[in-house]
Amino acid sequence: MTTRDVLLGVIFFGIAFIAILVTVAMLLLAVKPNQKMDGEWTGEPGDGTTPPND
Repeated sequence: MTTRDVLLGVIFFGIAFIAILVTVAMLLLAVKPNQKMDGEWTGEPGDGTTPPND
């Protein structure tokens, strides 16, 4: 019976570990501000500028 309890504990630990990693990753994505990429067009429509040709 001990082997079964240890195996069950390892399985639950693995599931909890993956759930924590996913949660932390989602929180980091939500908190990190979006930055403009190099060369990204920052003009507004109708301001007389045109977006760069890609």
